[in-house]
Formats: sequence, structure tokens, C-alpha cells
Amino acid sequence: MNSTQLSNAFAANLMQDKVVLVTGGSGCLGSTICQKFASLGAKVAIHYHANKEKATNVLSTVLSAGSEGEIFMADLEKADSCAELIERVSEKFGKIDIIINNAVVFKVSAFEDIDPEDFHKQLNVNVLAPIILSQTALKYFPKEGGSIVNIASVNSFLPSVEAAIYSASKAALVNLTTSMGRLLATRKIRVNAISPGAIEGENVANIPLEMRKIFTDKTPLAPRFADPEEIANMAIFLSSPASTWITGKNYTVDGGYCDF
Repeated sequence: MNSTQLSNAFAANLMQDKVVLVTGGSGCLGSTICQKFASLGAKVAIHYHANKEKATNVLSTVLSAGSEGEIFMADLEKADSCAELIERVSEKFGKIDIIINNAVVFKVSAFEDIDPEDFHKQLNVNVLAPIILSQTALKYFPKEGGSIVNIASVNSFLPSVEAAIYSASKAALVNLTTSMGRLLATRKIRVNAISPGAIEGENVANIPLEMRKIFTDKTPLAPRFADPEEIANMAIFLSSPASTWITGKNYTVDGGYCDF
């Protein structure tokens, strides 16, 4: 599927008047998700931590699509900051319909070099932040419910030796998704996860060519990494009326890599 087909996969007004919060919205995948929601009519709350310039650029693309948007700075390592983020988004837009928990801390380290600070930082951002954000947002979801999408990873079930804590945090997030799906079903809030494989973006340059080739050679659909929009499309689907009978599930989007 080419870029034009990817962009035209959904009806233009599918997300009209929906309010979506995308954490880590200034990164490669997060910015693509923001742009995709904006192109479908959503009002987009773009979270960032350190890079205001990138977040501002993402906001420009959201506004250029004819949608409303705003940037919000928050340190998701801190529980209070997570709660305050939700309050500020709801104050700006009046409600929250969709949360995309995309922000992540990823660190490569040998097992003997893992330290408590790195452990807590990854668990706080990758697991605790989605909990606090979702808890705080409950009172701002409309009575007809909404959707929470947690961005996990294939490392949740294929753990990386070089990134043991990251892998463990994503496994926890997937299990949390199942629990939240059951717990929030009575509120009509659906909770699902996406586990991407390798994604094209600014971090690809840091992957050695020989390691990249191992990934691509074992990907049945095509010898490449995912286009960020292919992951964003799954986030749209799981947030849309097309998935109203789906909750508590984890979807692998990896071109078939993990199955072969």
C-alpha cells in the first residue's frame, strides 16, 4: 500500500469533534498519529516533554489540516504531572474521547549495568503514566464512552536481551491493557494495545546495518521497517466506531516478523 492509499484509508470526517490526547506527540510515531487524527477531524492535544520546537511543528501540521490543537508539556515520570496534564487538556477542550499512550523511555544496557534509577524511570513512564493518565481522565470521558490505546512493542513477548527493563515494561503494559479493558468496560471505555515491530524514523540511523538486515530479511510482507502511518492507522481503527466490540486486546503490527 502506497502513501496515498494509507492516507485515504478512512473517511475524512471519521473523528469529527473527537478530542484525542497523544503522549509523546513530538516524536516520529507520535507526530504521525497526531497528524492522522487531525486529518480525520479530531481536536488534538499534543504532549511533549523536552522538545517544544518539534511539538510546535506538529501543531502547525494539525492546524494546517483544519483541525484544532494545542501543545502540552509534562514530565510523565512524575505522577502529579500526569494528572495535571489531563486537567489542562480537559480545561482546553472540555472533554477527552481518546488517549493514545505513546510516550516511552527506552534504554539499552547490559544486565549488570541496570540501576534503580533507570528501572524506575522506564516503569514510571511506560507503565505508571498510562495508569495515572487513564485514571484521571475517567471523569472527562463522555457518557457514551471512549477509547484508550496503549502503544506497546513486540518486545513485550519477544524480550530484548539489550533492553530487558524496556521489554518488561511493555509486557506489563500489555497485561495492564487486558485488565483495564475489563475494568472500564462498564463505562464503555475500550482499552487496547498495539505492539509494533521496527518502525522507520529518526532512531533508525542508530541501528547497525547488519542488525537492520536481520529484521528486514525475516519480515514476510516486505524487507523493510513499518511506515509510522501503518501503526497510526491501527490506532485510528481501535479508536473508531469500527472497533466498538473490541477491548482488552493486543494487536501485533510487524509485517509478520514475529510469526516466521
